[in-house]
Amino acid sequence: MSFTLEEIKQIPKTDLHVHLDGSVRLESLIDFASRVKVKLPSYTKEGLKDLVFKNSYKDLPEYLKCFDYLCASMQDLENIEQASYEFALDAFLDGVYHIEPRYCPSLLLNEKNTFSIKEVILAVEKGLSHAAKLINEQIFGSAKTEKLFSDYPFVNKGFTYTQILCIMRHWSPEDSYNYIEELLNIKKSGEVDIRNIDLAGPENGFPVSLHQKAFDLSKGMNKTIHAGEADGPESIYSALKLTDAKRIGHGVNLFNKEYNYGDNKTVELINIIKDNDITIEICLTSNLQTLPQLEMKAENHSLVKMLEAGISISPSTDNRTVSNTTVSEEIFKIQSAFKLDKDTILSLIKNGFKAKFA
Repeated sequence: MSFTLEEIKQIPKTDLHVHLDGSVRLESLIDFASRVKVKLPSYTKEGLKDLVFKNSYKDLPEYLKCFDYLCASMQDLENIEQASYEFALDAFLDGVYHIEPRYCPSLLLNEKNTFSIKEVILAVEKGLSHAAKLINEQIFGSAKTEKLFSDYPFVNKGFTYTQILCIMRHWSPEDSYNYIEELLNIKKSGEVDIRNIDLAGPENGFPVSLHQKAFDLSKGMNKTIHAGEADGPESIYSALKLTDAKRIGHGVNLFNKEYNYGDNKTVELINIIKDNDITIEICLTSNLQTLPQLEMKAENHSLVKMLEAGISISPSTDNRTVSNTTVSEEIFKIQSAFKLDKDTILSLIKNGFKAKFA
């Protein structure tokens, strides 16, 4: 037996790997661009979907082109707050009860530097907290919600969130160290709880080791690392050996033999992942859109091998707008492609709550 898409929507879920700047409502993007005077190729949702935000992309550069418009249009504190607020509401409408939006605040600063990294983080926090307050006021005390919590005891009682702040791989070691130092100073102010970081950006040519000093400085913060998406198993191994990361973003190339990693080393890496309770954040649609070797066929994705190896995986959207997807749709695609039963689907959902950072 399997779930229908509508049934999956009703089950409380998490979205652990989701980029805030890749998950902006298109109608809001149009408003944001007008507000900050960013030129878009179209000023209708339909036009933007036809020209920029597509269901499929010819390559990774075309996929990433979307962020040129998104990041430029979000370089305004009011826009950032609104995008954060709407993102949380949209996630909840899909039955998501815990979100961990990630972004790099430096990429949302405007050219005139009229506001700071701290102000960006506070704007995101304001939007998220406003949405969470409204959602929780709506659900608490409801008989339907109480039954939901009873049926799924692994779910946090209420809508929750936490921010993940990204280091960019292409930064210099000095820049990433200074960035973490600034985040720690903001954390000390007590105005916002900064507890989670990510390493994102171009994987090839920019290894984890480049930012070793920044990771050493950030000991005790929760970490997830983009790895094994545009590079091979060695990138995953380095992320886990050189940092205290508890999650890996994508990891799709874990079993990819084109990297000549070797069967014995792959087994060792799998054991490291399992022994340390590492969860891999799976973004099926995004991987199909950006990785030509998958040939747009879900069956070619390595997630079933991960499940067979006993690895914890958590379905995520990566970018709700750029990939035109939701958590429910990701789970439904996984279920359909790999013929998974209800118990397995529920275990994937449970993994998200077990691996969350808040």
